[in-house]
Amino acid sequence: MTALTETRTVLPSKSTQQEFATDAEALFTLSRTVTASWKMDNLPVMQACLRELDASAAEITRLNQVVRQAQRPAAKHEISNEIAGLVGCFLNASNKDASVFSLALAQDLHDRRAPIAALIWGFRKVRQTSRFFPTIAEILEAVDAEAQRIRAVAYRLEQLPRLIDETQIRIARQESIERERASKCALPLGDVTRAPRHA
Repeated sequence: MTALTETRTVLPSKSTQQEFATDAEALFTLSRTVTASWKMDNLPVMQACLRELDASAAEITRLNQVVRQAQRPAAKHEISNEIAGLVGCFLNASNKDASVFSLALAQDLHDRRAPIAALIWGFRKVRQTSRFFPTIAEILEAVDAEAQRIRAVAYRLEQLPRLIDETQIRIARQESIERERASKCALPLGDVTRAPRHA
């Protein structure tokens, strides 16, 4: 997992968004690999995943910090600033229409307690992908998609302690099984000495 940049009160940086996405995907991949190894009782894979989780402790801590800040509900002035920046990017919006649009959108975002990172990243996506002035529904959809992505990462992070505990239990159980299997396969020396001789 890549190291995240230092967290800030507001997360406008595109690099922070990209690093968040990279670390989140690494976390998802590792979690999926761990649970897949459970189904196969694959001891080497479980042990490797546990080592990877231990090695990524610092990155996971920083990802937790970013997620906590990312989920902070955007303040009214932050919502207004994002809306003003978005409206200013589209020259085909009249001042009258923009005023009504801005008030309605601000109210919708405030009512749904839009997370600050979802607000910033969702608005950025709209600016970069919309050819024409977007509807309120399109903007809310983009913000909600980012909020859902952040919640998914938060959930995976919350599940990590249980994932680690369960993996440790399965490793111990599988090691015990393999030791028992190895002991049954080994031929004791006494059996060799007592083997009958043939003329």
